[in-house]
Amino acid sequence: MTDHWNFHNYVAIPLEKLTSKDYSADEIETGAFVEAMLSVLSADAQNLPLYATFFSKCNTLLGKKKSEIPDEDAAALFEAFKLIIEKRKDVML
Repeated sequence: MTDHWNFHNYVAIPLEKLTSKDYSADEIETGAFVEAMLSVLSADAQNLPLYATFFSKCNTLLGKKKSEIPDEDAAALFEAFKLIIEKRKDVML
């Protein structure tokens, strides 16, 4: 980081552009930082604990073969995945 680094110019403004201006730089700076990033990822902030659990488990299983993943873990991870996408109308399982 440079001596002149500041959140507004180096985070809020670029993030505002990524959100297609759904969030202003000022909103991002005054409390909508995570929400703005989640909107770019199309993630619901209310489900953040579920996403955290899901991604943490994904991280531990990434690159593993089925033979290396206990059935219970695979089933639990897939159930968590289905809960995450349940609200999306364009995905049917």
